[in-house]
Amino acid sequence: MEFDGLINFKWSIDGKPEIGKMELTWKMAPENHQYLMRPTVDESNEAKREFKYPTNGGSAKLLWLVSEKKGGFAYTMVNDANWVYDAEKPVFFVDKSTGDCRVEMINRKVRLPEDTPYQALFIATPTRPLPKLNRIIQYGDTRGGQKIMINGGGSGGFNGIFTHEPHPTDFEKKNKTRMPNTASV
Repeated sequence: MEFDGLINFKWSIDGKPEIGKMELTWKMAPENHQYLMRPTVDESNEAKREFKYPTNGGSAKLLWLVSEKKGGFAYTMVNDANWVYDAEKPVFFVDKSTGDCRVEMINRKVRLPEDTPYQALFIATPTRPLPKLNRIIQYGDTRGGQKIMINGGGSGGFNGIFTHEPHPTDFEKKNKTRMPNTASV
């Protein structure tokens, strides 16, 4: 467990095998698969749904079966590193009527190198609520002062979005004007 029910599932494939398919499958109990979220509600009337891997930041990389009263279980991934798939074929599969879920990480023949790592993230919902003081933080919130609580969207003083390399001048400036014990993402 990483936090609040997040399961960070990591594994590796040893021995340089040649394989044609690798998939992750799970099934949700009937009382927990009232809705399919991706992350908004999938309003299709089709019970069986399949999705290609999103490209260029397209649709969410998320399968979340959930019910209104009982919560649910969500899957996502950090990236598709070491996946071997045909981009024209679906890799995410859900049967909304049965709760069956499947992710195909490999769907064509390949010889894997030694110690090929993989990762999947799962979380049960609902999660524990945030601490009281954090429940009302909003993007750009300053709490009425001049210090920003969260620097986000690439304006956290880094050398671009998705890097952890501090900008030579902007990083120091951003961190001088942020509230203590807050984040820069």
